[in-house]
Amino acid sequence: EHDIVKRSDALLTHTALHREELIRQWNLPPSSVHLIPLGITVPADSAIPPPSHDRPPRVLYVGRFEHRKGIDVLLAALPAVLAAAPGATFDLVGHDANDCWRQRFWRENPGIARAQVRFHGKVGATELLAAYRDCDLFVAPSRYESFGLIYVEAMAWGKPVVGCRAGGIPEVVTDGENGLLAEPGDIAGLRDAL
Repeated sequence: EHDIVKRSDALLTHTALHREELIRQWNLPPSSVHLIPLGITVPADSAIPPPSHDRPPRVLYVGRFEHRKGIDVLLAALPAVLAAAPGATFDLVGHDANDCWRQRFWRENPGIARAQVRFHGKVGATELLAAYRDCDLFVAPSRYESFGLIYVEAMAWGKPVVGCRAGGIPEVVTDGENGLLAEPGDIAGLRDAL
């Protein structure tokens, strides 16, 4: 890796944070590391539904069910969020190895209605786009994301997002403008943001 980096005329990365890490780690001249943020296909304005104010909010999480993605923080915050917003629903999309997180959540929270917290597992592209389209709020409390493409995907559908001040996320989510940021691992902070 060292030889490849040193022989390269230039490096490309997707966030200013990652650019600075590369410059520092490899002792590179700043002019040799270029920033090109990730992009996505944005849906047509006519495909984006207007916000719904006549039903309880639908909150979407997309990501692997693992510590780095903050699924433990989200699941710990859900009971308090649902107590404060009893009609809200949460759609949780992503790979949950051996169904561990779902089983643990229901074991620890038997009083929560299963219709309010739905574990969908990994879904196809069509189902994922529908989930972004149909939610009212997107949440992903990752402890680290080098960029955070999931936030951009949610915002492309006109959704406000809740994330954490970690990695490249603050370069995508401007706290108080297009979403809210909590501290990584902060259950109370995530609860309050939601």
